[in-house]
Amino acid sequence: MYLFGASCVCIWHGIWYWADAWIFPYQPPPLSYWTTSLVGSAGAFLVCGGSSLLAPPAIFIIDGPGLNPPPIGVTLLSSYHSVTLPRNERPPKLKSRIIVLDLMVSFIFLPFAVVWFWRGTWLVLDFYLWGLGPDPILIHKSMLWGALLAMTFIGITCEPVFARLTSNIKNHHILGVAGRVRTFVLAWGTVSYWRVIWYIWDEFTGTGWVSALTAHVISIIALTGMGCLSCITAPVSVSKSSETFDT
Repeated sequence: MYLFGASCVCIWHGIWYWADAWIFPYQPPPLSYWTTSLVGSAGAFLVCGGSSLLAPPAIFIIDGPGLNPPPIGVTLLSSYHSVTLPRNERPPKLKSRIIVLDLMVSFIFLPFAVVWFWRGTWLVLDFYLWGLGPDPILIHKSMLWGALLAMTFIGITCEPVFARLTSNIKNHHILGVAGRVRTFVLAWGTVSYWRVIWYIWDEFTGTGWVSALTAHVISIIALTGMGCLSCITAPVSVSKSSETFDT
């Protein structure tokens, strides 16, 4: 699980900085930010992988082994079949070209879409809530607004609230659209949550190697102790079909 997590960080690091270098590098900042945020989220939903935009605190993965171990290294199709087929029914046999396409979408296209969304959304929040200025007061205000935004978005999309808001909707297609809107809003709240926690750590513990190593060790110990080390993984190691969350 640790190796999966480290690999995911490397993938995210590479795609994020590739986007910094190549997506409208000489244009006004918001253009690049909004482009990657919207294109990334649209791409993820296009392949029915919108749920892959989510991470804790929006969605958690419990460590295996067990009857239902974490879906590590699965593709979108296998994730879809795992939640739509009866327990004892085997997935249909797929043609080779479908298997190859599923692998490419799950492990190449979807990771780009997810990281682009996170990169763009994070920097959009930086731009509008902080202005990318060095003033500590602005940073603290940005963290406050980011925390309020995260709590609001996570609150209005939590299961009890969402169930109440959609209780009178009977049309399956409308419910599907509502579920994906919920995922999109929750994804923004998740990014804002991560951003606030990240900046709080940087602001009050520094950004040197001691701070980084301390955060790394504490997080690994804490997550392992809670049986949630699987939460450090994300695409490309986990591909979550929209059917597993949105609807």
